[in-house]
Amino acid sequence: MTREEALAVVQRQVDAYNARNLEAFVATYAPDATIADSSGVRGAGHDWIRSQYGPLFAGGSAPVEIRGRVAAGAWVVDEELVRRPHGDIHVLATYRLAGGAIAEVLLLTGPEVVDGG
Repeated sequence: MTREEALAVVQRQVDAYNARNLEAFVATYAPDATIADSSGVRGAGHDWIRSQYGPLFAGGSAPVEIRGRVAAGAWVVDEELVRRPHGDIHVLATYRLAGGAIAEVLLLTGPEVVDGG
């Protein structure tokens, strides 16, 4: 997978997230994709992704703003700001892509909440 292809898949994932389009969001992931945070793997696979993000999207999930993005080969790292009414969350999202889809995600957040804007 080229750098440009990896960037395009991650951008489709972000666009689907912000549009709250669950099926388009899930389609950017490999069937056995894993999502982890600093505590370890939170879940894996399309069914798990649907179970976690479906209610979030239905509830009007906060949009994500990409503050920065770097890529090398099949790796993409985003600096993201998740906009919420009671304070924004700063996230570093690391994506590993394989076979045209996101195979692995590591989400890192600090304990701080950044005041809006």
